[in-house]
Amino acid sequence: MYAGIQNFRELVTNNTYCVLRHVFKLRNTVYALAGILFWLGLILAPDTYAQESNPTYIIQIGDTWTALALRTMQPEADIRAAYGSINQQQQPTIGRIIDFPVSSSHIRHGRLTRPLRGGLLEIAAGDNISPWQLAASQDLQHPYRPVLMRPVIQPGSFPLREMPPGFEWLELAPASPTPGEALAIRGQTYSETAVNVQLNQTKWNTGRNGRAFVAIGATGAFFDDKQAELFMHIQDQPAWSQPILFAPGVWTFEEITYSGPAAAISDADILDERKWLREIWSEASPTPYWQSDFRIPLDDFVEISSLYGARRAYNNGPYDRYHEGVDFSAYGGTPVYAPADGYIAVAEFLKVRGGSVIIDHGLGVHTGTYHLSEVSTAPGQQVKKGELIGAVGTTGLSTGNHLHWDFLIGTVWINGRSWLENELGCWLLAGLKTPCASPTNNRSNPNSL
Repeated sequence: MYAGIQNFRELVTNNTYCVLRHVFKLRNTVYALAGILFWLGLILAPDTYAQESNPTYIIQIGDTWTALALRTMQPEADIRAAYGSINQQQQPTIGRIIDFPVSSSHIRHGRLTRPLRGGLLEIAAGDNISPWQLAASQDLQHPYRPVLMRPVIQPGSFPLREMPPGFEWLELAPASPTPGEALAIRGQTYSETAVNVQLNQTKWNTGRNGRAFVAIGATGAFFDDKQAELFMHIQDQPAWSQPILFAPGVWTFEEITYSGPAAAISDADILDERKWLREIWSEASPTPYWQSDFRIPLDDFVEISSLYGARRAYNNGPYDRYHEGVDFSAYGGTPVYAPADGYIAVAEFLKVRGGSVIIDHGLGVHTGTYHLSEVSTAPGQQVKKGELIGAVGTTGLSTGNHLHWDFLIGTVWINGRSWLENELGCWLLAGLKTPCASPTNNRSNPNSL
């Protein structure tokens, strides 16, 4: 009896020892994993902290040295050091990426102005706030001191930026432009007065609705000014400018050889036709005719056979030209549709472009569809987005059935696909406080390309 009890105790003891040994092993494994995670945390932590303390930031319109310093509550010298600037006269460049000294959760909001006339009493009355409260926010003892051209922070919901004189707020799209894209500004002025906008020496088209306004310009695929100057001003206000950076474009290269009737078309023919069309492209109404975002001009195609901006060499010549639109390879007779609302400016067969339909969409925006086998509209006709205007062909200066689609702002060709990707149609309508209809065709989505 006693021996049986002793054997049972030994069995329990041995089993308990085995269980405890496995528990200790498991515990050691957990400690080891915890140690690995701890050291990984130490390794990764510096990068995480760096991202928190120095997030990247794209300089935007109105980001002056003064505005950035006041917005982040950092010394202006620290802002310049992060930017790497030694030229105190030149403002930060729009589109430049910098390591910002604080995160976006620690910034001031409002509007930074430099009044030409009046004082805090007038500003406070316009903003419907106490002049003493406004003076205190500027670190002033009273609201009676003149503030001629001194920075004044007014209440607002936007991150603090310094607007040009007479402008309440501004936005630029896209934030980081590349050559061959449309550039657009929307904003609001304090009064209903004419707005002048230009990039270098090129004046932009503008439209307005009350105090709301939009402006639109463009650069071509050969634009090589990496840093240009954006100018803005309104009547009776000083001019304002800020440099703007253009990221380099990425282009393809193509060699084109013409034969048959296409080879008989000369450079003189091309220039003469272009000269005539420039008069049409130069027309700009003050309002947009479109009511929704744009779409590509056909539903069915085989492939995109040539991209906008492709550097081209013709008949073994130099790469001295670029493709001014987008080519869609498609079967002859494929229906072609209006990419947006507008009025027909050209509907005829031309020597170089063959069967051609050019639509005026307002605000100096024109689109063209070329080499058509059929033209199904007439000059002066009003068309709606998605309305039939022709059929794919290979007329004019063409090597096979395809649709050439070009997109112009004024007389400058841009990449129509980038217009779709940036959704500038609805973006501009919103700037004019005009509703934008929802897309009714999946080809409005650039991802469907």
